[in-house]
Amino acid sequence: MPDDTSTKTLIADGALRFPGADAILSPGELSELEEGGATDTLIKTAMSVARPSDRALVLGGGSGLIPVLLGLRLGLRHLAIVERETDRLAYLSEVLSENRLIRATCHVAAPADFQPTLIISDLARGPAAALPDLGKMDGLRALVLRLPETRPEIAQVFDLATFGGLTYFPRQSCGNVVTFLSRWHQAAGTAAMP
Repeated sequence: MPDDTSTKTLIADGALRFPGADAILSPGELSELEEGGATDTLIKTAMSVARPSDRALVLGGGSGLIPVLLGLRLGLRHLAIVERETDRLAYLSEVLSENRLIRATCHVAAPADFQPTLIISDLARGPAAALPDLGKMDGLRALVLRLPETRPEIAQVFDLATFGGLTYFPRQSCGNVVTFLSRWHQAAGTAAMP
């Protein structure tokens, strides 16, 4: 009798659990899980920018690795994951539960009552229009994004970030993954200009 692949649990990095990953994720996403995100620039950048006190909004849950790493490795207590695909939303809910991230939540749309200090998204997988109105977000500290592929969409991302009061931060950006910070001069360790 063949195994039911939807009930297999992939255990990444020795402790992180991803039940049913092989049934829902692409081969590339499964490889990312097996590597623990060590080669993914978006994951590495998100982990270096995030702080334990952040309220993170992850737009597009992907494999679930970013929210799990933020919650377990950095201790973020407030995580909201937005995923529009219902099958993947159910998978991500199970991943959060299996990893005991009880304060992390999954949603089809950004929750109205959640004010993030950090937003993470892979815009190469979805349109920049998926970003919330950054101008209306009090307390937004950082934005970590994998850029979309077309120049007009990239320009739109930079315009949205600038309108939201964020500045491109080259020291925490690499290739098509960019970071915007609200006060990057303080993050870089330099004094603010009077």
